[in-house]
Amino acid sequence: MVSQKIQATASKKGFTLVELIVVITILAILGTIGFISIQGYSAQSRDSKRTSDLRSLASALTIKATDGIALTSFVTANSGTTLIGAGSGISVAGKGLAYNSDDYTAGTPNFTALGVSSANFKDGNYDYRIGTSTRNGGVFQIAATLEAGGTKQALTSGNYVARTATTFTASGSSTTGTSATTYTVSNLTNAAVGYFNKNDVVYLVGPNGTGSISSPNGDGKGFAVTLTTASNVPVSSVILGASGGWSEASGLMASVTGSGAGLAVANGSTTLLPYSY
Repeated sequence: MVSQKIQATASKKGFTLVELIVVITILAILGTIGFISIQGYSAQSRDSKRTSDLRSLASALTIKATDGIALTSFVTANSGTTLIGAGSGISVAGKGLAYNSDDYTAGTPNFTALGVSSANFKDGNYDYRIGTSTRNGGVFQIAATLEAGGTKQALTSGNYVARTATTFTASGSSTTGTSATTYTVSNLTNAAVGYFNKNDVVYLVGPNGTGSISSPNGDGKGFAVTLTTASNVPVSSVILGASGGWSEASGLMASVTGSGAGLAVANGSTTLLPYSY
């Protein structure tokens, strides 16, 4: 009888409090790991769509541009997204930037002009950002904000590559041999081949004057330029922009976040973002 009572008592024994706590702790850890993993995959998925969207928008813009549509028409201008420069030495093609000018603007995509559905190119409640200019042969840049890894960062796509204010040696003189505003520049150093484009604003050292390139030479080693002031002093070197040179903006649209607000969005930056969410 005693043996039977002992066995009956043993068969009714359940989990101890310690065992329950251990099991609950393990389940909580596994649940947390699973939740974090799901969140990570979701962020990667959203980033993948953003990357794909930028490529698709860039492709749509390129195709439409071949039809002769002005690049600036693909933008719904926004003053908060547009870079403003010149006095600070920030430029595109050696020219200062102004809000919604005829050859440069930035804002959100004009989906109608691009021929795509806005519903398919949304980052949640946000539109992607875009900057375009007919300067420098026609350039554009589209941007999104990524989130994978837990730190937001900028992603940009497009054909815009900023040029620095590099001084190149050259020769040349006024076309008349006397005081004139029209100059021919030749014998540019090899490093300058392909660097300058029609309508770039440049500064000629020697004549010490600023002018706009009217016709680059076929070999890329020279061009004709019309200065704002007449001179007959030979050219010794040339630089993009005004006296001292103006480097191009690192991006075509302004950041709207934190201490970097107003500065150009930079690819990979965690502070210079096109938008935050």
